[in-house]
This record gives sequence, C-alpha cells and structure tokens, in this order.
Amino acid sequence: MNHSSSESNGPAPLAGLSMSKRVRRMVMLIPFGAMVLALHLLREKLKQHSPAELLTSIGAVPTPILGWAVAFTGLAYLTFSAYDWLALRYVASSIRYRTSAPISVVSYGIGNMVGFPLFTTTPLRFRFYTAAGLTGNEIIRVISFTMLTSWLGLFTIASCLLLSQTQRLAFMSGYPATGLRVLGFSLLAVVVAYLVVSARPGKALRLGRWQIERPNKKIAFAQLIVASLDWLLMAAAAWVLFPKGPELGVPTFLAAFLLAQLLAMISHVPGGLGVFEAGLVLFLSPWAQADAALASLLLFRVVYYFLPFALSLFLVVFLERKGVAEAAGKLEERAAPWLGPVVPRALAVATFCTGAFLLVSGSLPVGGRLRGLGDWVPLGLIESSHLIASVAGLSLLVLARGLARRLDGAWHATVWMLGIGAITALLRAFDWEEALVLSCMAILLLLSKRHFYRQASLLSRPFSPRWLLGLGLVVASGVWLGLIVHGNAEFSQDQLWNVSLDSELPRFLRAQVAIAVGILVLSLARLFRGAPPTIAGPVEDDLKKVRSIVARAPATNASLALLGDKHFLFDPSRSAFVMFGTSGDSWISMGDPVGDPVAFGDLIWRFREQCDRYDERPVFYQVRPQYLSLYLEAGLSVVKLGESARTSLEGFSLEGSHRKDLRQSMRKAERENLTFDVVPQGMVQTLLPEMREVSDEWLQDKGASEKAFSLGNFNVQYLSNFPCAVVKRGDRLLAFANVLVGAENRELSVDLMRYRGEAPPGVMDYLFAQLMLWGTANRFHHFNLGMAPLSGLDQHVLAPTWNRIGALVFRHGEHFYNFQGLRNYKEKFTPTWEPRYLVAPEGLATGRALLDVATLIAGGVAGLFRR
Repeated sequence: MNHSSSESNGPAPLAGLSMSKRVRRMVMLIPFGAMVLALHLLREKLKQHSPAELLTSIGAVPTPILGWAVAFTGLAYLTFSAYDWLALRYVASSIRYRTSAPISVVSYGIGNMVGFPLFTTTPLRFRFYTAAGLTGNEIIRVISFTMLTSWLGLFTIASCLLLSQTQRLAFMSGYPATGLRVLGFSLLAVVVAYLVVSARPGKALRLGRWQIERPNKKIAFAQLIVASLDWLLMAAAAWVLFPKGPELGVPTFLAAFLLAQLLAMISHVPGGLGVFEAGLVLFLSPWAQADAALASLLLFRVVYYFLPFALSLFLVVFLERKGVAEAAGKLEERAAPWLGPVVPRALAVATFCTGAFLLVSGSLPVGGRLRGLGDWVPLGLIESSHLIASVAGLSLLVLARGLARRLDGAWHATVWMLGIGAITALLRAFDWEEALVLSCMAILLLLSKRHFYRQASLLSRPFSPRWLLGLGLVVASGVWLGLIVHGNAEFSQDQLWNVSLDSELPRFLRAQVAIAVGILVLSLARLFRGAPPTIAGPVEDDLKKVRSIVARAPATNASLALLGDKHFLFDPSRSAFVMFGTSGDSWISMGDPVGDPVAFGDLIWRFREQCDRYDERPVFYQVRPQYLSLYLEAGLSVVKLGESARTSLEGFSLEGSHRKDLRQSMRKAERENLTFDVVPQGMVQTLLPEMREVSDEWLQDKGASEKAFSLGNFNVQYLSNFPCAVVKRGDRLLAFANVLVGAENRELSVDLMRYRGEAPPGVMDYLFAQLMLWGTANRFHHFNLGMAPLSGLDQHVLAPTWNRIGALVFRHGEHFYNFQGLRNYKEKFTPTWEPRYLVAPEGLATGRALLDVATLIAGGVAGLFRR
C-alpha cells in the first residue's frame, strides 16, 4: 500500500525538479544579460566620443604611469600569496610559503581572468595542494578561508568609506545618506564581531550542522591587514591610470571603485568584464570624461587581468614541463600528474580569447601607426595582412576546440596561425603589443606539446552548441563594434574595393567578407568531410593467439571473436584481449575482456587509454555483473541493458508440467518425420551449400538483413569453426544452428539460427530441446539462451531515467520489437536470469553509445530501418 502511494505522489516532486532546472538555466543567463546591459550603457555614454579619441587617450598614458600600475598589480598578487599562507597557518599545515606562493598566484591569475572559481581556482588548488600533502577537508577550509579574507577586507574598507564619505557616496549612488551610514555600521559590526570571536579562545563554532574552527587573533588581524592592502593595491593600480580631475580625490575614487567591483562580483560575469567598466564610468562621470575614463580602465584590465593571466599560464606550463625551481621542486614532482587535464583546457581558453582579440581588432580603425608604416610597407601587403589576420582570428576560434580535445593536428595548426597572426600584426599596423601576445601564446603551446597527442580530425566531431554560441557571439561582437565605429560613414558597394591607407571602412568590410567566406568554407568542410581513418586489421599471429584464447574461454560469447569483423587489443602478456568494433565516435567492446581474468583490469584501462588517444568513446556492450567494479574504477558509468537467460543442463529432461510445450513439440516433430543431429566441425564444410539455401530463403521470407558484431551471420569461414545442429526430413535440411561450445564443457549455446518456410511450426523448439538433451548427455553445465533486451528494468518513479524508459518500451513496445514475447519464449526453458550492462562514459555519451552500438549491430545506419 505504501509503495503504490509513493508512486502516485511521485510526479509532484519530479515536476518541481524540472521547474528548478528551468530556474537554474534562467539564472545562468544573468551574467550574459549583465554584460550586454553594461556594454549598452557604455555605448550610450560614448556616443559623443569617437574611437580615435579613445585610442588617443590610451596612447597618451605616460610610460612611468604604466610602470606604476604594473608595480601595484605585482604587489597586489603578492598579497594573494599571503591569503594562502595565512590559510595554511589556519589549518595548521607545515607547507612553506615558497610552495604555496606559486599555487596562489596561478589560481588567482587564472581565476580573476576566467571567472567561475568553482571550475577554475578550486580545481587548481585541489590538484596542487593534494600533491603537496593536504587532505580534501583541509583544502576546502583553505579555499573558504581565502574567500572570507577577501570579503573581510572589502567590508573593512567599505565601512570606513561609508562612514567617512557618506555624502559623496549618496550623491554617486542615489541612496539616502542615513541608509549608507546604517550599512557602514553594519559592515563594521561584522568585522568587529569577527575579531571578538577570534580573540576568545574556545571550541569550534557551530552553525547548524557546520562546525567552524576559530582562527586565533593574530591570524584574524592579519586577515584584515592583508585583505585591506590587497583591495587598496588593486584600486591604486586603477587610480594611477585614471584621468584625475581637480575635484576627484582618492576617497571618492576608492568608494566608486569598490562599488563597481561589488557590482561586478554580483553579476558573476567573468572578471566583471563590462560591468566594472560601466559602473565606474557612470559613478565618476561628474569628475572624468567617459572616453578618457574608459581608456584608462581598458589599460587597467590589461595590466591587472590579462598580464597576470598570461604569466599564470606560463607558470602552469613551466610547472608541468620543466618542473619548478628549487623553491617549489617538491611541489612540482607531486603536482605534475594532475596538470594534464588543466593545461589543454587553459590553453584552449587562451587561444579562443586570442582569436576573439584578433577578430575584434580587425573591426577597429588602425590609427596613426598606419600612416608611418605606409612609408616602409607596400599598401597591398598591408591590406593583405589585415585580411589574413581576421581569417587567423577565426581559425583560432575553431582550433581552440581542437586544443580542448588535445588533437595533435590542432596543436600544429594553432602554432602556425599564432605565428602568422604575429607577423600580420606587425605588417598591418606595427602592433608590436599584439605580436608579443601571439608570440607568447605560441611559446606556451610549443612548451606543452606533450599534452596534445590525439590522432583525430578536427571535423570528426560536431561542434557543441555552447562552442558554436561562443563563436557566434565573438563574430557578432566584432561586427557590432565595427558598425558602431563606422556608424557615421556611408556604406556602398563601391567602397568594398576602395584601397588606401585612410580607407578604414572598406578595410573593415573586406575583413567581414573574409570571415564570412571562412565560415562558409568551414561549414562545407564539415558537410563533406571524409570518412574517419580506419584501424589496421589483425595480423595472422594475432588471429592465432585469439583462437587459442577463445578455445580456453568458458563463456560461449568469446567465439564471436572469430566473426572477422572485430579488432583486438591484447594485454602485455598476450593472455587476454578485448575484441571491439568501431561505429560513429565509439569503440565498442563485445562483452568483457576474454582470457585470463587477472589481466582484465589492466586491459580495460589500456582500452580506455587507446580510445583517449584517438579521441573516441570507450563502450563495453553486454558486460557481466562480476566485473562491474573494474569498469567503475576506470571512471565509466553503467546502465542496464536487459537480462541473459541460462538454463542448467545438469539433470535436464522433458519431464514435468513445465516442459509440456516442449514435449508437444517433440511429438509433433516425430509425426512430421523430423530428425535431429549435431554435425561435427570437420564435416560442416560439406553442408554449407545447403545451409546457404536455407539462410537465403529465411532472409527473403522475413524481409531481414544480416546482422553483425554481437550476432553471427552467414559467413563460411565463421561457420566452419563450430559444430552445427541440424533438423532434417529425410535428406532435406529444414533448419540449422551453429553450436558454440565453452571450454571444459562449461557452457553451450547457439548463434546463427535459420529454417525453411516449409518447416513445421515449432521446429526451433524441437531443435533447442534436442540440443539441450545432447548437451546433458555430453555433460555440459549450462545452455546460454542469450539476452532479452530491456528485461528486468524497474519502472519505479525514483529509478534512473533510462530504466523507466526501457521498462516502458519493454511493456508497450511490441510494435517495434517483441520484447516480452522473446522473454516469454525463453521462460519455457526455466532459465536463471542474469543482468547485462552497457558501460560507457557518463552523461549524454551513454545515449550516443547506445545509438552507435545499434548501428554497429545493424551493419550501418540503413540497417536500423530494416529487420
């Protein structure tokens, strides 16, 4: 009764769950919306100013001022290293500062630029600190401590400003002064309360089920000093670059700066891109012109965000390839194995950003540098370089996806494109800064060659919707910026062919045409891509070894290795193998490895490593339950496919009420003058012509086609390996089935079964019953009746989605396949049912793996639509 009520009440929480998913998806759009809104506000603010004015403001910043900004940024990142040092003292770790400092700089350098700390700084700290000897709980405490430290510094400075600059903040924000004072006292109270709690020795604080260890007062005071210094240094780097009017003082700027940073943090936009700039420009609009303010903030973003990000990538690659210096030698030794997943993705993100930078820069006017360059470089070369740079930017956006997949070809192409981009940056505008960035990226890739080892085509996999969305946004942003920059110019078809140093609009239009052509070529290449490279087939020595291992295998499905449609992967001792076929993006193993079970664990890992090398999906089809732990240890997920039927042959007979149907089939066959025999393997060759007649007639009558991989087909070489069970009327062959025999008579089964249309009904029941009696007489242990797909899946409301769908199809899918009829047929032999599983990477890969398996068994996509 309770079970049925739980089912009836099930849909409600499920509906709530789907609603919560929709809410989470909507929340994920908030950062994108915030960035779009910020860019719109900036555009409105800059309507009165031309791009030339913005570039002039950037170029007018003196070099010493830029040097001060870099110096303050360096000091700010040193305070980040103090964050981690204090956190390690808090968790009572003995890790030294020289070990923790590189971890802190790398984490904040990448995290500040990319954003999403849960997916950037947190994994980095886990990988490095795990190698340094911290436990998972200690790492979580370190991360929480550093986050708290940053907020304490913000609260400290903000409370001081709210209480000392109340009127100015009220003027900037539009909020009443009284409310701002209350907020200031509240923030100050939080800081004071934290110090008071830390100064009182005692047990850990309990907040619900959470237990928080108190830091001692020295650490607490150090937190406030370090975090406050960090925020002040960050603001100082922006202050020295910012155009300072006569009435703009440090407190006013600092208040506006912190408020803009708070808005950026709330928006969750990576690095606060656009949101921070828009906020600060709006807050300080009474004291500074918008174009000069935005120019200084763009320089600030390069100095404070991009340069540390690039240096962090250098440091990551350095730690991975060369090892750290003596100060961090021990850390590198332990951390190197963990950097493998991080480096390709970080370089892919950096390459994507570099490509976006090239595309956007191609949409903007070149400026005064071009006039001086025209005296030295031919005009045709300048114009060609501009087009090539735009195409290189588009190429980098596409190649970044290949770097994320660790493709060797993408690595080579990216290095070339970065080199080409660096050369064209110098030729089209002598943009040495851009050339330097591209050269640094190329060096990073050259140092990290070992991470890009997969031999696969860039176009062998479709681009994900998320990647296509990112590429589309970058291209659209470049066009949008170009239209804004050239908004006052008159567009005409003739301008496309206007070539001169001062023709900025035609240069922009030609770049967009080149990008459009590049996208068209990419689409056509994807549409007409060739077939993936084939894997070399097994050599004769491999086939001999396979035969010897199959002969010793107790399970009859090992005989499928002799079908001739599989590849083989052996363990180093060649005592076991994995037999697999390829379909789509999957390498599909037929069942568990075959051979010595001691080698199975290593073979599963070797198979997965080979799939990773070629960027293919590892799949194991019809896996038995006794080896599931090996697949789970290899990081694969498991879904149930159905159940396999095995009938015990020890004492098997046709006696009893449960064998009534089989006895009737036997008597009917005797009345039809049918005879049964098992033809030895050596004599099967003489029967093959007549067996082919039966097979062709069966295929024609059923309108069916030959299957493959997990099912036998009429293959002369394959059938010659086994005995054959036959049913005759006189000398005329009516039905046959090849007989699979397991080692030591452990198991008996059949594979390819065919019969003539003239055979009486129940002929296959007669063949099965006689073969089981023959197996009993020859002391076989079990008869394997094969799998009943989707059998045994639970339709419980809390069961996995695949189980519930599979159970529904099993019960009501008779229009597609007689699932229940197949199970009921096998039930007449009173078998024991054992589950069978599909093992594949988790997530959407499982669904695609099922489709690839079905395609492989059907012999191709067309076979899916035939019986």
